[in-house]
Amino acid sequence: MTERRKPNRPTQLRPLKEQTTYHVGSKRFPIAEVFGFPYDNDSEAALRCREDYGCPFVGSRCIKGGHGAPIPLGTCTVHTRYGPIITCPLRFYGDDYQILSQAASYLLGDTTNSIMIPEVGPT
Repeated sequence: MTERRKPNRPTQLRPLKEQTTYHVGSKRFPIAEVFGFPYDNDSEAALRCREDYGCPFVGSRCIKGGHGAPIPLGTCTVHTRYGPIITCPLRFYGDDYQILSQAASYLLGDTTNSIMIPEVGPT
């Protein structure tokens, strides 16, 4: 019989803590953010983004479609049993790529000789 080994994990990563379900009233609601704002945010900016299908992270119309929807879905983040998970990569481009820059600094240390290369599609 072979012994099962635990997978090796870098010390800086921690297993995610499982969360309870998220509810709106008595119903489970999986969406955390719509068009860049929490689903229950009724601010003027949030309502404007929903009305115009705007993405506040890139400053233009949301391009996420799917499921045959004739309008953008606008779902930025969803709740999972492990907590909120970002589902839209465009939010990483906001604030002049701030999140990507911070991740690069964390992973690479000195980034003075680094450049960001835009996403490329298949050739």
